[in-house]
Amino acid sequence: MEYSDLYRDPITQKVIDLLDSSGPSKLKGKYINGDVLLPNESEFPMAYIARDTVLVTPASNMEDNHDISMVLTVILDIMQDLDGPHDLVQGMPELYEFCEARDGQFRLKNDTILYQLGKAQQLAPNLWIGVGSPLSINYGMGIERRGPGIFSVEANIRFNVKAHLPNPEFYE
Repeated sequence: MEYSDLYRDPITQKVIDLLDSSGPSKLKGKYINGDVLLPNESEFPMAYIARDTVLVTPASNMEDNHDISMVLTVILDIMQDLDGPHDLVQGMPELYEFCEARDGQFRLKNDTILYQLGKAQQLAPNLWIGVGSPLSINYGMGIERRGPGIFSVEANIRFNVKAHLPNPEFYE
């Protein structure tokens, strides 16, 4: 099977389109639709977005609510910059900048991931991001978290996408 033949989730792609157009400029064109087991170091920084869980509940006799829990992972590789202990923290400020940079009044900058995901905006008809659900960011760094010889600094961002869709019984 060719890479181009693989399924690309259209809901995940809507989130990617949003972040690619309005998120951090250094991540433009670096979003991947789905999980990545062992990313290529040469592609860092990068971000990938995947579904975690999906909860479908009836909204009416003909429609369902889909609450889709997503995980966005942003990965930096600073191995090439490690020449002393002071450099271990070098990657975290850039990760903070991507995820939740703030101005002097502590407000989120509008090109950050947290700002874009937290705006509770409509991605498409019957598809919204961040409505009525928490958003969390877990920062971390580690040696070989992503493979042999890779030192990565990464953030895992958890958020929800909500869809209000016809029940499959009523598809045309």
